[in-house]
Amino acid sequence: ANAWEQQKLGEVFETVTDYVAAGSFADLAENVVYRDTPNYAQLVRTTDLKNGFHSGSNVYVDKKAFDFLYRVNLDKECIILPNIGNCGEVYLVIPDDLPYKHNVLGPNAILIRSDTSDNVFLSILLQGKDFQEKLSLIISPNGQTKFNKTELKQISLNMPKQSDEQHQLGAYFSQLDRLITLHRSKIDKIKNMKKAMLDQMFIQ
Repeated sequence: ANAWEQQKLGEVFETVTDYVAAGSFADLAENVVYRDTPNYAQLVRTTDLKNGFHSGSNVYVDKKAFDFLYRVNLDKECIILPNIGNCGEVYLVIPDDLPYKHNVLGPNAILIRSDTSDNVFLSILLQGKDFQEKLSLIISPNGQTKFNKTELKQISLNMPKQSDEQHQLGAYFSQLDRLITLHRSKIDKIKNMKKAMLDQMFIQ
């Protein structure tokens, strides 16, 4: 019932940053070393978020690298947007849901966070047709798909002014996501049961 308003993404999100904001490539090479065995923090990539950390090839960094990458520390609720490759994907990150205690965002993604608006609602809004169409206009059409932070901040979002309305909408769509996940899990179990029965049926 309340009015919605147009706001630029750079006005809605107080934090818009990424991995390379930590410094030059030379600084990154000097301070950040990837490790394939558990260390102080996990380097979270968009592929990890997409597959639920089930790839079996996790990447870790030591405390020096973790401190150097403080701008992309995943210690608060935030939204992750791949900006090279799978542009258009949207991931809501809840720190308590991550499998590792300390986490930092890896390259090829942008971290955005609002301290005044509902991040759950905003993550739903960014999955919508309006934002996705506007995002497609700033994605480079040549070679590998990509976009940058400056262009992203200029995209306008149509959203409710009231935080309680944002919260209610976010909660509603989150419940739908939970139902989808639940039913998808049930479907997978039934498919596995069917496969097992078919395998048993043809045993000689």
